[in-house]
Amino acid sequence: MALKKIGEVARETGLTQRTIRFYEEEGLLKPFRTQRGTRLYSDKDIKRLLIIKELRDLGMSIREIKGILSIRNSSETGDEASRKMKNALENLKRHIVKRIKLYESLLREVSSLKEDILRCKECERKPTIEECSKCDIWKFISRHRLSRLIEDYPTTS
Repeated sequence: MALKKIGEVARETGLTQRTIRFYEEEGLLKPFRTQRGTRLYSDKDIKRLLIIKELRDLGMSIREIKGILSIRNSSETGDEASRKMKNALENLKRHIVKRIKLYESLLREVSSLKEDILRCKECERKPTIEECSKCDIWKFISRHRLSRLIEDYPTTS
């Protein structure tokens, strides 16, 4: 079993070294440490990091992830672990379904806003809220919650 240094693990997982150290600080993994304190990661540590990354990408909190990952070690029997894991997986499923609905809603919103924005294709006005609000097309664009993406924002130049 080849152990890997944090830089190699970061490249392999797409996580930053700081994030990997943070997960260790939070108790989500425990890499081997040399006498000089160098962290060395096993394949098992890397697989755990990838699972943590996926759960974080789903929007799960560190506390929720820690709870799921500690089920087996905190259970006295297989039956207890099974019940806890069933509940955790049901919660995860609810979380995923909620995310899917959010993404589907955002996808519809983006498609609709894109269609409305294309109505401005041959507009000669300066693209500012002040100028755009004079146009009938703006009524369609401004109804989108994502229209904030195109609002004027002062810049320092």
